[in-house]
Amino acid sequence: MKTQIARIVNQAERIYSIDSATADASYRVNLKLNTCTCPQHVHRLSKLPASDPQRQAGCKHVQACRLQEKFLLASLKAKKLSDAQLIVSIQHYQEQGKHEIAGACRCEQERRRQAARADAELKAIFA
Repeated sequence: MKTQIARIVNQAERIYSIDSATADASYRVNLKLNTCTCPQHVHRLSKLPASDPQRQAGCKHVQACRLQEKFLLASLKAKKLSDAQLIVSIQHYQEQGKHEIAGACRCEQERRRQAARADAELKAIFA
């Protein structure tokens, strides 16, 4: 089974896109409404009363998006920080026990390192 990585579609409305773990498909998840476009939600969960615990728990796509939401939102904010701010933020959030936010900052820091390395390699080739 492949890892399901969510992508933000509409931050304000809490809408995400997530690939199916088994089929060649992608589903739209709305965390505000607790809905998903996958067959399990459309044909089964949506027919249950809103108060039903199974419907409230949501399908595996809703659950995956819920688990990733804080990290994804922190990643958006981390992209706006300077390198110096990232270093300070990593230490601050780690000390505060906010590991998802610190992790998002670390991922952004590594993304920048890899981009700089790739840029340097290209410059060396075409210099």
